[in-house]
Amino acid sequence: MRPMRLALTLAAALALPASAAEWAVIHDTPEPRTGPWVVNGCTIEPGTQCPGVDLRHADLAGAKLNGANLRGANLARADLRLSELRGADLSGADLRGATMEKVMLQGAKAPGADFTGADLDFSRMAGADMTGANLTAASMEFVWAPKARFVGASLTSAHLQ
Repeated sequence: MRPMRLALTLAAALALPASAAEWAVIHDTPEPRTGPWVVNGCTIEPGTQCPGVDLRHADLAGAKLNGANLRGANLARADLRLSELRGADLSGADLRGATMEKVMLQGAKAPGADFTGADLDFSRMAGADMTGANLTAASMEFVWAPKARFVGASLTSAHLQ
């Protein structure tokens, strides 16, 4: 009898609603974005021209940046999970500590880019040019990179499972 009395006391203390119709509806999805997606003056869209833009710590998860010009951009610690960067130009970009899980980088150009400590797990890099890129301590677990070019790239302490 003691557990039943405790449960009734707890329900009374919480003043639970009498019916399910009184429960509040919780929406766990973000509001849909309206209008163009602009971050620090850079419109986030395929083919955008934003060389040298500062996108440090930007939330770009799911961004469609296919064919974008992001030469020399600062993307340090940016969240690029599930983004599309097919054919994008990331030459000399700073991607230190960026979260890039499941990113599409097929045919991307990233010579001289700094991916130090970046998380590239499950990314697709077929035909990507990573010539001279710094991938020190980068996590590249299950990366698919046939015909990718890593000539002169630094892979010191990179996780290449």
